[in-house]
Amino acid sequence: MNKKLKKIPDCRLLTKEALMKHLGMEQADFERITNPKHPDFDPDFPKPVELIKGKVLRYNSIDINRYIKERERFCNRVMTSAHACLGGELMGERKIVEKATSVGLSSGVYFLIKDDEVVYVGQSRKLLSRLGSHVRDNLGKFDSYCYIKCDEGKLDALESLYIHLIRPKMNYSDEFEENSPMRAPLSEGRLLDMLDNSEGVKL
Repeated sequence: MNKKLKKIPDCRLLTKEALMKHLGMEQADFERITNPKHPDFDPDFPKPVELIKGKVLRYNSIDINRYIKERERFCNRVMTSAHACLGGELMGERKIVEKATSVGLSSGVYFLIKDDEVVYVGQSRKLLSRLGSHVRDNLGKFDSYCYIKCDEGKLDALESLYIHLIRPKMNYSDEFEENSPMRAPLSEGRLLDMLDNSEGVKL
């Protein structure tokens, strides 16, 4: 319920469904904030008026407008305080959604970094899942990461290019011996052939 809500004309009685639609709420959200036993219960949420005892319930537009006004006042206060504390504005919900990345669905090439040095280059068809496994299994070997989204058909070429260009120590067959072979999907010769013959791949 973060969008700017319009005031409802006074002296209107709304059904629960009409109220939910106006506030942009799902049934589960409505039940959550109107249930006194739920941790997210909102005691300030408008209470229904009984038109016929125990049967017909409606919500008064005056109560709804008062609630909307109080929520807007609360949100504005939070935004102002956050700006003062953080030195910048909080992103609104729309901006967050615009910047969102699909969970686990993006393929690409990733880089593990330790002390400002790329120590490993890898690829995955599910980037976030793969990075999560590195955090779990290899956390001491890197302190930050970066990734580039890439179509699945280009993963081998892009990963190999970066491995041969950067030569990260964890991509050697023996990471403690720099003279050991470099582990990459494609050899340097194969990459050059692909580029020279235009098989390649537009990266």
